[in-house]
Order: sequence, then C-alpha cells, then structure tokens
Amino acid sequence: GQSSESEYSDLGPVNFKIFDIIQDHGNDLRGIPYEERFALAQRIVSERCQCWPSIVQSSLWPFQQKNTCCPISTVNSELVADAGDLVNLKNSLIAQGAEGIVLRAPGSLYETKRSKLSIKMKKSADGECKVLGYEAGTGRISGLVGAVQCQLCENGRLTGTRFNIGTGFDDSQRNPDWMESNIPIGSILTFSYMNLTNDGIPRHPVF
Repeated sequence: GQSSESEYSDLGPVNFKIFDIIQDHGNDLRGIPYEERFALAQRIVSERCQCWPSIVQSSLWPFQQKNTCCPISTVNSELVADAGDLVNLKNSLIAQGAEGIVLRAPGSLYETKRSKLSIKMKKSADGECKVLGYEAGTGRISGLVGAVQCQLCENGRLTGTRFNIGTGFDDSQRNPDWMESNIPIGSILTFSYMNLTNDGIPRHPVF
C-alpha cells in the first residue's frame, strides 16, 4: 500500500545503519576479512553522503521536507584489547541506552549461518562464587595476583563448577595483602559474566 508523508512527519529523520557488506557490483565479498569489508562499506557510505544534499534539492525529490543530513551511516567499530576492556565498553554503551554489542573476530570471513565469529553480547548476568584461592600473576603483573580461583554458587549452594576470575581488578587490588583483606579465601564473591558455556562455566567472568 501507499502512505502519505504526513503519516510519518512526527517521527523525525530516519538513519539507516550499515554494519557489513557482502556484495559490491556483483562481486562476492564474503571471502574478504571483516576489516576490509567494513572499510569498503565506510568508503561507499562516504561517497553516497557527499551527493545527498544535491539529491534532496533536486526536482525529483518527492517530499516537502528536505533534510540535508545523510540518512545512511556505518555503525561504530573498534578493537578491544581484552575481556576487561570489552566489558567496560559494553557497560558504557548500555548505560547510554544500547541493548548490547556485537563481537566480530578480527580477520573473520562472512558466514551465512549462525557463527561463533559474530556474537551478540547483551547485559551481563551477575553471579556468586566461593573464593578457593589465588593464582599468581605472570609477566607485567608478576608478584601480584593474576586470578581468583572460584567455585560457582547457585541459589546459595556450591556447585561443582570451578573457574578463575582474572579481569576487572586494577593493580592495587591485585596486591596479595589487598586480596587477603577484601576477598579472603572462603568468602563469597559477586561477579559479572556474559553467559554460561555448555558446561555451565561462566563466560568472561569479571570482578
């Protein structure tokens, strides 16, 4: 059916967000790494937006409203260093009203199916675990605590699931004295995680 312009005049301008491109002038791009596909999408959007004002002002424009802001753009894409940075980025975007983020594996090709190379990450779940011990840090954090060894709690009861929490701590919190005073062995620790693996282990647990 047809709709008049007045039906949608109070909705404001619409922006079409582009997150990937898999074909260009008949060329299949699915075998090209994500970074190259996304760079191409950005270049195409930039070219289209340059000519948008002239399209709006032309005699062929069918609407009374002439919004010169380009209605297409690419989503924001950035590289994260580790799981801690990932969680901080996700939490920041959710605080701004986003539902979550989509993770893309660096250098990944496009797969026309549910793929482990492209994962949705929404609001974190919270969990509790019993502190079993500490794992020594290595490299830059040698001499500090690298991770807290935990046993998962569900509904106030211990399960047989054991895992480590190694992200979310700053260097001062990794100090063994701080750990023993604030997260002693035997205490219950609250943490955030993305979801559970098929084995029931928290994925990307963060202090």
